[in-house]
Amino acid sequence: MRIVVVPVAVYDPFFKQVRRGVEAAREAIRGSAAVDWIDVEDADPAHQAEIVRDTARGGSADALVICPIDRTALNAPIRECVRKGIPVATFCLDAPESGRFFHIGQDLRQSGRLAGFLMGKFLGGRGNVGIITGFFAVEGHEERRKGFLEVLGEDFPGIGVRWQDENHDHWEEAYEIAKRRLAGGGTDGIYITAGGPFGAARALEESLKTGGKRVSLVCFDFVPETVERIRNGFIEAAIGQDPFAQGYRSVTAAYELIRFGRKPGREIEHVNLEIAVRENVRYLGTA
Repeated sequence: MRIVVVPVAVYDPFFKQVRRGVEAAREAIRGSAAVDWIDVEDADPAHQAEIVRDTARGGSADALVICPIDRTALNAPIRECVRKGIPVATFCLDAPESGRFFHIGQDLRQSGRLAGFLMGKFLGGRGNVGIITGFFAVEGHEERRKGFLEVLGEDFPGIGVRWQDENHDHWEEAYEIAKRRLAGGGTDGIYITAGGPFGAARALEESLKTGGKRVSLVCFDFVPETVERIRNGFIEAAIGQDPFAQGYRSVTAAYELIRFGRKPGREIEHVNLEIAVRENVRYLGTA
């Protein structure tokens, strides 16, 4: 029995944390199933689709676990797997119309709303914010962006959105965007929907050293680089999504289905929305 796991991009430290969960699941089912992690170098839906199609054609996998960067582009290849008797589970991002049997991840719209609430409180209901999103074309990132904007519109009308940019989940791009936007002035908060917030925090740190004002930064994930900047005060808050559980549960759900014919009790499992700030980050097991 072989389970294949396909992440989005291995350069994102979030997926290193997911992999720990996958490896724990591998140990738990060792002797009964093999679990193979496929390294994906960049966030490219076409490459993901190719991997899924190869899995379906090769017939060497008994189940597929994937974080689908594009819910529509991956529908057809995932359906091909399902038609050939290869069940598919998704984690982090979803493809609900693909025929996948299970998904685990964050309630993405609600996580964006939580980020908007935090930003509104940090700014005292007034000011201008900028948004750095991974990809406008990735639905999960859009859900977080839209949830954020909803709460600002509903509860914090005194906060305006000054700019919105893509960083393609790269911390280097987040750094360059934040550096340029901070130099332009007028930004009181930065919200980052996806990867690389520590790049923006680095730009904020440099700006402060040259006389710039303090800017509130709200983001996601408790990766080490982000945790370090929460501790030193350059990231105000991060919202977690339990990557270990996403890796572990998606693999064990696939294993239980193909080994015992047992489906999960729920088709969709949402992880807890934990908040890390400077005063509690050391208690959250994020090192």
